[in-house]
Amino acid sequence: MGELNKKTKKVIKKKKRWNERIEVSRHIAEINGGLYYYVLFLNLFGIPQGAVVVRNDGDMPGRDIAKKVVFKVSSYNNIMRFAGQSKDGMKDIVKRPIKTMKTVENQVEEYFGEVIPVEQPLHKELT
Repeated sequence: MGELNKKTKKVIKKKKRWNERIEVSRHIAEINGGLYYYVLFLNLFGIPQGAVVVRNDGDMPGRDIAKKVVFKVSSYNNIMRFAGQSKDGMKDIVKRPIKTMKTVENQVEEYFGEVIPVEQPLHKELT
């Protein structure tokens, strides 16, 4: 992740109100060769009051590019949020195949023992 330069920080601070705090997304969107930051302005209770997209050189893009940046950053955030969920998220989806694979391995070992005979038709697949 790139560091915010002074010009970018200055542009962001100009948009901030006195009772807001700034939260810069850790994900940077690259669109048309430019790096863009998605910035949220939160009130004292942490409720979003506004947002802005700023290019790494301090310029503010038009609405069409801003929409692309917000979509990209939000998509990535949603993917990470889904992956981190334990119920109906990626954690359970990843655990299920591994658990099933361990069960199958145990069943194969019980049936054949530790060494599967070479003449067994599924020898290649099972080893």
